[in-house]
Amino acid sequence: MAINTKTYSDNKLVQQDDFRITEVVLYNYKGDSENLTENLLAIDVFESIYNHTLTGKLTFSDQSSFVERMPIVGKEFLEFRLRTPVQYSGAYGGEINAVTQKFFVYKVSVEQATFRNQVVTLYFASAEMLRNSRVRISKAYEGAYDKAVADIFKSSNILNSKKPLFLERTRLNQKGVIPNLRPFDAINMFCSRSLSTISNSASFFFYETTQGFHFRSLDSMVRDLKSGVGPAESMFTYRLETSGMPNPSSPGEDAYRDLERVYSHKFNNALDTIADTRSGMMSSKLITHDLYNKTFGTKEFNYAKDYFTLPHLENDISESEFPSKYSMIPESPADPSEDNTNKEGRNNIYTDYTDGVIMVQSTTANVHNTNLASGYHAENTLQSRTHSLEILKSLQLTIETPGNTHINAGQVVNVTVPSYASEVFEKGEKQYNKFTTGRYLVTDLRHSIDLNAQKHRTILTLSKETYGMPLVNSLAKPDIDIEDEQIIVELGVNKEYA
Repeated sequence: MAINTKTYSDNKLVQQDDFRITEVVLYNYKGDSENLTENLLAIDVFESIYNHTLTGKLTFSDQSSFVERMPIVGKEFLEFRLRTPVQYSGAYGGEINAVTQKFFVYKVSVEQATFRNQVVTLYFASAEMLRNSRVRISKAYEGAYDKAVADIFKSSNILNSKKPLFLERTRLNQKGVIPNLRPFDAINMFCSRSLSTISNSASFFFYETTQGFHFRSLDSMVRDLKSGVGPAESMFTYRLETSGMPNPSSPGEDAYRDLERVYSHKFNNALDTIADTRSGMMSSKLITHDLYNKTFGTKEFNYAKDYFTLPHLENDISESEFPSKYSMIPESPADPSEDNTNKEGRNNIYTDYTDGVIMVQSTTANVHNTNLASGYHAENTLQSRTHSLEILKSLQLTIETPGNTHINAGQVVNVTVPSYASEVFEKGEKQYNKFTTGRYLVTDLRHSIDLNAQKHRTILTLSKETYGMPLVNSLAKPDIDIEDEQIIVELGVNKEYA
């Protein structure tokens, strides 16, 4: 099998789904190496804001019992580089580089294809995942959480990573203890407790892309930052089509446009009012208790009231003096049959029912800090973080595009969604869905390389937590004719003993 033989550094798109790849070399536990290039079948590389490291799998054909000769025992390392042959100034470098930082093989799968041939799949991940599996941390920390994350990331006796770390600063000096946790579990704890210095965002993530590791908030992802925390907002715009594929450009004619084609798409809407209510996405109540002082407190989270304190993909509040709510939750009565006037003189809306989720958190540990501002304060982060993680699931879109190593998880892209209204087709006009068209966050992506077909595809999972335009909200009770009389039917009543 012949691999793509074009010069790795050239920037000319020869054909659709084109890519450049170096030799793929496997190193075994003894340091011996083997070139897998000629036998490669497929490579897949995964990124996600929900995963701490890059992962992937490599499949090759073994016709000479290579697995036995090497041998492959699950303690190997892979070395290769992969890129899209387009020079794009909006990205850092746009390549998957497993040369300077090799992937380690943690799992091997062998399938018999024919009598004299077997197909081998190597599952690989960044070396930091391996180090995380064999190290635990038991230590006290003091200071900002971002400094603790940097220490875990760089320390030679912990993760010992030499990769770039895009670190967002956090508020407040904190005191605490890491109770014998794995490094990633300790960082997850910091993620759940951190507040951004950029905004009030409490939704921090720790993840790896091809550019390095990121400790950053959702707010820093959706804003066009100039602070060096991460890349500027991506300018890729994907246009979904109602009928067939757009005509491709000639090879090399408009490489940038070719990267924005969409082969297929699927909406993964997860709108579920009951689930959203029970998850804490709409509202919640937090009860904090202090056993030392025998006190307790409550804090209510109401999405409708707290909307402008949270990060959003649409309608950044800095852009308008009087911003509108682009929320997916309309501010209308939750139950039209119910005349439940609240203290504000209106009927309750969905987000007013804070008892749907009740959280309990102890604050006793805070009294042992010399600085009362120190310690973990759940009322600052817990409810808003829960909301942010859940609302990202509300509107999800999966698209398959030409291979593009210039895009990463955590970036923002634009998507235009066509209208499926019948009158649009009758008039032959191209109109777009005004609610689902707009900015989307790349939460997951997969680079899929088919060596037989010499094609590279990128599959993106996109999330949107606000509509492209505001809903028309009404706090008035809908004019619905419902009987007020309550009917009670008693079943199983024996009149003889009534």
